Amino acid sequence: MTTQGEPSDAKETKELDTAKPADFSFKKLKQLTAFDVEQARATRIGRTPEKGQNHRFLTKAVWINNNKLTNVANLDVFLNSILEYPEKLGWLDLSFNYITHLDPILLKYTALKIIYLHGPILLKYTALKIIYLHGNKLDNFDEIKLLQGFPNLRSLTLHGNPISDIGSYRMSVLNTLPQLVNLDFTPASRISNTVLIYVHIKMSAESLVPNSKSEIQEFYNEKTVFVSGASGFLGKLLIEKLLRTCKGLKRIYILLREKKGKTPEDRFKEIFDIPAFEKLKSDQPNFLSKISILGGDLVLPNLGLSESHQEILKEEVNCIFHAGATVRFDEKLLTAAYINVRCVRDLLRIAKDMKQLQSFVHISTAYANCTHPHIDEAFYEPPMAGNKFLELVELLDERVLDEITPTLLQNYPNTYAFTKSLAEGIVKHESKGLPLVVVRPSIVISTYHDPTPGWVDNIYGTTLTVQLVALGVLRTFHLPADLVVNTIILAAWEAANNNNNVVANGNGPKYSAVPQIYNVVSRPQNPITWGKFRDLVLGSCSETPTSLLVWHPTFHIHSNYYVHNLIALFAQKFPAYLINILRRCVGKKPSKFIHAIRRVDKYYDICRFATLNEWSFNNTNTQNLWRKLNTTDKEMYNCDLELVAFCINILMMANTSYFVANLYMQFEE
Repeated sequence: MTTQGEPSDAKETKELDTAKPADFSFKKLKQLTAFDVEQARATRIGRTPEKGQNHRFLTKAVWINNNKLTNVANLDVFLNSILEYPEKLGWLDLSFNYITHLDPILLKYTALKIIYLHGPILLKYTALKIIYLHGNKLDNFDEIKLLQGFPNLRSLTLHGNPISDIGSYRMSVLNTLPQLVNLDFTPASRISNTVLIYVHIKMSAESLVPNSKSEIQEFYNEKTVFVSGASGFLGKLLIEKLLRTCKGLKRIYILLREKKGKTPEDRFKEIFDIPAFEKLKSDQPNFLSKISILGGDLVLPNLGLSESHQEILKEEVNCIFHAGATVRFDEKLLTAAYINVRCVRDLLRIAKDMKQLQSFVHISTAYANCTHPHIDEAFYEPPMAGNKFLELVELLDERVLDEITPTLLQNYPNTYAFTKSLAEGIVKHESKGLPLVVVRPSIVISTYHDPTPGWVDNIYGTTLTVQLVALGVLRTFHLPADLVVNTIILAAWEAANNNNNVVANGNGPKYSAVPQIYNVVSRPQNPITWGKFRDLVLGSCSETPTSLLVWHPTFHIHSNYYVHNLIALFAQKFPAYLINILRRCVGKKPSKFIHAIRRVDKYYDICRFATLNEWSFNNTNTQNLWRKLNTTDKEMYNCDLELVAFCINILMMANTSYFVANLYMQFEE
């Protein structure tokens, strides 16, 4: 019998309010029916929720994502079988199913505040606050009007449904459901409303210009490209965007190495089995047929490419995207030298023999020249000549090189920035005759919109900061990836079409001009301070807290190193050790939070240079590149730094509980 009314005591009430979700994701469910609570998954969040007197879960959150549901009929039967208080349901995740319409039964759950629908049935549950419906098959906007019956609804996802491709989709949803605080992991309140109105007006004005053919798609038609760093965050997004938007692309060659006992072929399957490729899979099920593996390793001479593979590049490739690098700030200098410097030099030399080459994009970093307070879109003198540095590295023993690393780095904070600066020096001096451009992204965070909002495949840098704050682990202590990828794609097009740089030559075109540089940075269009960053993240944590909360979120920022250490001692370290002592006293295993705090300290030390310094950047070339696009390409390859409020993206990450859950599981491991 289903429990009715309120929880029986204070303990049950507390458990209900703080419990982790009941997880029935990835069960291959085709329809909902009565379920045994013992079939709930525990792997994603560490354990299942506590059970009440009727042996059903004491929780307000249910995950049924990544199944094969086409509707939500019998949702009430399913919820009654697993929840002690089903009408208290507050969070329902139905994302990545095949749902085509919403069922009025949802209205029963009026407590719902968050709905993830990546597709209907909810009106029975009017307590719902969170509903995830992204990645379903909803194509009728009238279905959304059903959700007006949820007065408490605060967070909704619909991206990845056909309805999200309709013009003015976001504005229409927010007008229909004004109670929303977040839509598609992006805030819908306060500053975001102002930004959205501005974006809507500006894009509406541009839409008055008749649409034209995509010049970018025409350029990439029948082209063959080579991508290094294909297994990295930007590499994956670059491949996805090229294949999804440029269907005439002939072939993509990717460089892959063996790793942890896995062959390049094994890793190839894993790379594309991620949420970022779901949209591409549904649109082009056979997209993998356009991708070919070239075995190699960036740490080896000539990228570890065999002679036959080098010949393929020389005979077939039209565009090179060099995204391969080691981005670890604490990487050993020898490894960083081989991957970030020698690899660039060797690829440039191979490129000079490529008969079909039309563009070469070298992906650097905005912090390659971090010893300068102002960074223009220009080359700067590196700390030493790249080739001389490589000679030194190959001459010295690795132990000796480790000992003299601090001396070699001089004013550079880490081996990453140092070797990236040397690589730019190599590019400047060895790219003569090549159609080469340099793209310098700043701190890259999760995606803004493409291929799905808030996607990221790692938990480092700013992403880690947000998630640690959201969990309540970090208490003292930016640029969307899809905009960076769009700029990379556009930069290759511009390099090939910039006829002013071409000098006629009997052996084909030669590019004599100094390579163009694009600083892909949010400033000066959208500057953000650490104080503003803190306020936005904490505000988002308050509006949409994670169910995996460890402690009440707070985030202190101090310029004084000793004050920071004192607060960290009492607010982070002391509670972690105290919890371990208490757990031992009651016979339980120590928690993993001591390890987590040590990781936080290491992360803080690595990032301290970036957080305690300030730079100004010029991004005129990037803005001019955007302005050259026609209306069709502006819509397809958005890199307009004036339109995107990067603070919203930070909030979006904080509200993406999926990534917070991943972080939690890493701590537990």
